[in-house]
Amino acid sequence: MTVSSPILIIDADDQSAARLKGMIEFLDAPTVRVATPETWQAAAQGTLHAVFLGNHLTDSQVETLCADVEAQCAGVPVVVIEQEAS
Repeated sequence: MTVSSPILIIDADDQSAARLKGMIEFLDAPTVRVATPETWQAAAQGTLHAVFLGNHLTDSQVETLCADVEAQCAGVPVVVIEQEAS
């Protein structure tokens, strides 16, 4: 996969974000950034290839982040990771 723009992972849990980052990097994505809901805008400078929202975000955070990402990076795919029901 040749991607010139980075992929951004936003999650409230550092370990979960790191695991997802490792999986995406394993798929040969050259640049993957990790941020929290509070710091994502600094990490999203420039063009993004995609945004992944981790499973440690509240429904309210997901809704807000989806709207904010669309406003700042129109048309960028947003993937929402949900926890499995136990």
